[in-house]
Amino acid sequence: MLDDVILQSDEAFARELLEKKDQVNIIKEIFDRFSIDCINAHALDSVKLDSAIEQFNETPDNLALLTEIIKSVHASVNSGQQEEQHLALRITEYLNSKYNETKTIYQIAEELNISYYYLSHFVKKHFGMSLTALRNKVRILKAKFALVMTDNSISDIATDCGFENISYFAEVFTKQEGMSPRGYRSQYEDKIYFDFYDDEDMAFANMIDSVRVTDTDVAVVNTDVKVSTVITPDDKYKFLHEAAIIEYHGTLFASWYNCPEKELQGHTPIRGKRSNDGGATWSDVEVVDEQADDGDSIIFCPPVYGICDDKLYMLANEMVAHDRVHALNHHV
Repeated sequence: MLDDVILQSDEAFARELLEKKDQVNIIKEIFDRFSIDCINAHALDSVKLDSAIEQFNETPDNLALLTEIIKSVHASVNSGQQEEQHLALRITEYLNSKYNETKTIYQIAEELNISYYYLSHFVKKHFGMSLTALRNKVRILKAKFALVMTDNSISDIATDCGFENISYFAEVFTKQEGMSPRGYRSQYEDKIYFDFYDDEDMAFANMIDSVRVTDTDVAVVNTDVKVSTVITPDDKYKFLHEAAIIEYHGTLFASWYNCPEKELQGHTPIRGKRSNDGGATWSDVEVVDEQADDGDSIIFCPPVYGICDDKLYMLANEMVAHDRVHALNHHV
């Protein structure tokens, strides 16, 4: 079915070209339409294509032959796009694995088995920056993680991230982040980053106020709202994250899904506690929803409480993997 759609699209383009009665510019317009460049040109079967074009020049009204020419060029572009993505991934993986090495751009090109000039051209076109800037961006990402999640000195972090001196590290960091490494550590020291976070993840985490769950009193910000403290569940599940809490018939129900140890393995059990005295004391932790019997990893979205017909419901959006099959579980 997909091939038929592509064929119809190519044939429609061929008809459009023939209707223009512009024999001289037909082939040029095909190449312009599909943006043939150095990345996808080698995917063309040039001998076969040249032969087809020569035949078309002799029979300029041949719709079937022109359609085949367009199909051939179209296919090379699709192939080129896949190769472009593959090359971008190779470069990204290389920089992520060797960000702390001090190789020159020439040495990087040699290790990737790519022309230095082509590598520079490709990175500028695909990533919108030079290879040096792209490597520094990766290095700063690693540095931000170390600044927040370790107690290492800034000098050691600079060295560990591939910067030869702390002054250059501070200059690059400040230019990219708008603050010094020391300022970044001071401002975000209470955040929690996972090692798979990218820049967007870190920026999002930095925007959210961290909630430290303790057994101490919590200041009341709004006098119209009663604030209750949820006690830390236990040592294994140290903090609440993506939590829901509701009062129902005098009982507080709290549920959450975060567990650092299990979440990185793609498994987020939903656990809960209850309090009958306004949050002063809580019941033992209970597992409200767990992974399937077959042992597959289960990922939950945040639990949601709701009351209907005087019954309390908890809904959990369950996935077998990120953005895969969903199931909406509910508990009464």
